[in-house]
Amino acid sequence: MLSKKQKYMTNIGQKNMLNRKELQEMSVAIIMTVFNRLEKTKKCINDLEVALKDVPHKYFITNDGSSDGTDKYLKKIKKTISVDIYDGDGSLFWNKGMYFSYEKAIKENYTYYLWVNNDTEFYPDAWNTLLSDYEMAKKINSFSVICGAVQSAITGEITYGGTKAGVLICPRGSIEECTHINGNCLLIPEIVAQKIGNLDFRYEHGLGDFDYGQRILKECGKLYVSSKFVGTCEKNPIEGTWKDKKLSVKKRIQLMKSKTGQPRTSYKIYLKKWNKKNWLFYYYKPYFDIIFDDIKKHFNQNGD
Repeated sequence: MLSKKQKYMTNIGQKNMLNRKELQEMSVAIIMTVFNRLEKTKKCINDLEVALKDVPHKYFITNDGSSDGTDKYLKKIKKTISVDIYDGDGSLFWNKGMYFSYEKAIKENYTYYLWVNNDTEFYPDAWNTLLSDYEMAKKINSFSVICGAVQSAITGEITYGGTKAGVLICPRGSIEECTHINGNCLLIPEIVAQKIGNLDFRYEHGLGDFDYGQRILKECGKLYVSSKFVGTCEKNPIEGTWKDKKLSVKKRIQLMKSKTGQPRTSYKIYLKKWNKKNWLFYYYKPYFDIIFDDIKKHFNQNGD
């Protein structure tokens, strides 16, 4: 019985595939930011090298103060593949790290820009899927992006991708419109990159990808989810985060305010930008949700 990866390898010859000459005439800028995930970074880049083997490409990577040997690895691979490296001090997190990488890339003329999270493992035909999906999207609206859906390698369930009404859209064999995009894997054509520009630097960690999608929609563009999974990525665990209902109210609020939680400044910027009428309600809603969870927890404990 074929593994999931082997099944994806058999799809290389799909109908809408561009030939090798056409692939070589385009160029791809890969946008990444990394911090202390050396083995994941290696795997991600190795996978991308397979997926993009026939396509001219260059990596734009922000190394945000890694201390696990990532810097040495990136310097080493510069000898064999095209890489530009920006060194951060550990304070950039995802949004600002991606901002610096993307800033350098969009100054150069690339046919496509590919946002990538380094904890994503890509299938060998990931690029072909994204490209053929954009070719399909372009027939409807060339001002479109493709959000690559990824799944758990353990359960096979979708973990990241595009959402509609707050629900992840599972690939069904053809592209589907979504309302919000995730930055784990995002294909951006040059026409969109030049018009929309860079991420909003004000976001501390998350929300930059959501914001980018809303800016595309504002310009009458389209957001699409890929026709099939492009790789695997495990969902971040809830345990120990502000969403962990086992923690105290005080601890959850503390974690929510942290950069990797739902920092108040970033959240306020996003809400006032895209939900002007109800931003105050949604700004305070997480506080009430946390308190309500705690009341319900104590009620259940006393009931037992």
